[in-house]
Amino acid sequence: MLRMVVSKRKKRWCKKHEDPDAVLAFKTIELFVAAIVDLWSKQMLSNNNSYPHPRAECQAVLTNLRRFDGQKRRTEFQDRAVSTVNDGYPTTKELADLVGYYLERNTGVDLRNALMYILSHYLYLRGASARAAELADLQSVVYENEGPTLCPDWWLYP
Repeated sequence: MLRMVVSKRKKRWCKKHEDPDAVLAFKTIELFVAAIVDLWSKQMLSNNNSYPHPRAECQAVLTNLRRFDGQKRRTEFQDRAVSTVNDGYPTTKELADLVGYYLERNTGVDLRNALMYILSHYLYLRGASARAAELADLQSVVYENEGPTLCPDWWLYP
């Protein structure tokens, strides 16, 4: 079913710049598989399903679809920076306004949120890394002979 139906299914909605005949992306198909695995595991818990794990049955198909999706992106020169941290990069004023909003509220949770945003934005940290950071993990680094700078670089050493 995965190879014959889902992988050949066309997108229901597409943006103006997208091909209306495009098939589903690998990540979308992976969501289908995740839903099937979730249903299978619930049925197994209630002893209503004796079939083998569905992901084992479709692993080869998923591997081929992942490879095809990667090749397609490379041949079409798709921008890998879309939907990353730099997509819609905020201005300095927007950053200051956001942090100022949290600081004005002056609660422990809001101060934490301001710090999390700053750490995630300037150090390119993921949520788990920023939450696990402690003050002792942050170190200021001044680079000699690198020209004038108003502030030192900050590094996180987990």
